[in-house]
Amino acid sequence: MLLLECLHVQHVRRCGALPSGDGNDRLTGCCSWAIFFGSQAEAVMAGVFCPGFKSEEHRLAFYAARDRYLSSGRAPRCSAKAKHGGPCGALALRGHEQCFHHVATPVRRAQRLRRLARPATAAQAARAQRRAAAALQRIAWKADRWQDGQTVTLGEREPIFQADMRALGFSPSTFSPATADAARWAWIGADAGRMTRDDLRQRVRWNVAKDL
Repeated sequence: MLLLECLHVQHVRRCGALPSGDGNDRLTGCCSWAIFFGSQAEAVMAGVFCPGFKSEEHRLAFYAARDRYLSSGRAPRCSAKAKHGGPCGALALRGHEQCFHHVATPVRRAQRLRRLARPATAAQAARAQRRAAAALQRIAWKADRWQDGQTVTLGEREPIFQADMRALGFSPSTFSPATADAARWAWIGADAGRMTRDDLRQRVRWNVAKDL
């Protein structure tokens, strides 16, 4: 049985005999096989090695890399027990014995954080930078709540925020930067209907108490 190595035919040469199969019938790096049409044989010369092969050198390099991969051993698989009772069998994470779904939670969380750290668009990159700056600011406020800074701005709604804080019984001018920032975030939530006025008052009062 002849092995069909070439899937796409570029050149066809008619001849009266089958190729010998010992490699001597190769021309310019092209493999050949015989196809019979009645009593006549055609030796097919393939110049394009599909799928994806552009030349004989490309084909040889591909199979050389394949051999190196196979000789290095199979890719590690997840050893966790699946619902069917056997091993999971999914590809294990690099450096671990389990897949993404069965590995320990800290490892899975670190994987997600690494993915989030790779924004796909300019808007996502800008948002990631704002989040990183806000996280650093909140860390600084844990040491000193009176350190200048903010993580949110209200723009034209700032006077409305100031009036609402005074209506709730607070003096915004006495807020520390950390409390003012937390009050703005809480006010945004209350304005969107995610909390009541009483919840807003309690949230601001709790932050004011931390300034004392």
